[in-house]
Amino acid sequence: AVMSKLIVAAVVVAAAVLLSDPLLSNIIFPASTLRLLSSIYRGTYAALASQITTWPKSVALKKEYDYVIIGAGTAGSTIAARLSEDPEVSVLVIEAGPVDKYLLVDVPMSSMLLQGTEMDWQLEIEPQPSACQGMPCVKNTKYAGKVGCCRWPMGKALGGGSTINYMAYVRGHPEDYNEWEDLGAEGWNYSQMLPYFRKTQRAALGKPASGYQGAAGPIPVSYPLEEDPVVTAFVKSCEELGIPANPDYNGQSQEGCARMQTTTLNGERWSAARGLLWPALRSRPNIEVLTDAHVLRVDIRCDGAGPERCRA
Repeated sequence: AVMSKLIVAAVVVAAAVLLSDPLLSNIIFPASTLRLLSSIYRGTYAALASQITTWPKSVALKKEYDYVIIGAGTAGSTIAARLSEDPEVSVLVIEAGPVDKYLLVDVPMSSMLLQGTEMDWQLEIEPQPSACQGMPCVKNTKYAGKVGCCRWPMGKALGGGSTINYMAYVRGHPEDYNEWEDLGAEGWNYSQMLPYFRKTQRAALGKPASGYQGAAGPIPVSYPLEEDPVVTAFVKSCEELGIPANPDYNGQSQEGCARMQTTTLNGERWSAARGLLWPALRSRPNIEVLTDAHVLRVDIRCDGAGPERCRA
């Protein structure tokens, strides 16, 4: 199944890259062949995008829930999974985008094809005077005709950004978390965050730094299946220049050169929805999801007997 996904994705990605380069396309193929390839590419993508698996259960909305979570991205999926561990409460998750069960979602090399689709909010930044000069401004009519507007992919599906991103697993520097606490975010220092990083992670990295990686969490972290010789040569070159190779940049030290750790398992993407939300949906009757639904506002009503008697 994995191999068939990879083969299909490779064909689609190759067609997408080729058709996006008019000069290269015209050199290799005549116009009639290009039109045929273009038609096949669009038809294949549409067919793959329509392959949605059946919901683990039907969604019949109740009149009220103990918890309503707006957004099924990484944070929403995590919160929903944790809250629904209590069988005494009911949880509803509302997501503006679609279900994440498209064939291409599981294939890491398809990230570029998922961005810019219905699974992406398709945002773009303000015009930059010294960056993104090859990108025209198209979303904001205020800047029509100008360039410098970088695309800003943001997930709009179950799993959010973890469903369409490039799967890099990077925790960040411990001192950044320590600074958060120094600025007033009590409990957000690195030593207090580390147990949660470990609890979330299921590492498959060979010999990771002791005490920093988790082994039984819902989100697998591994290296790409194939070790790219360019990456190997790059790390070796860094060492020759005096920059040390780092066996685990999410461990004790963040300095040095290393292979990228990714949220993948056996060559497939492992989003927050796949690791957290879907297992909860399949096994618990107290959690439900509503997709393709935009939340416009939240009304909070109180009966005057204190905040504990308020409802949203």
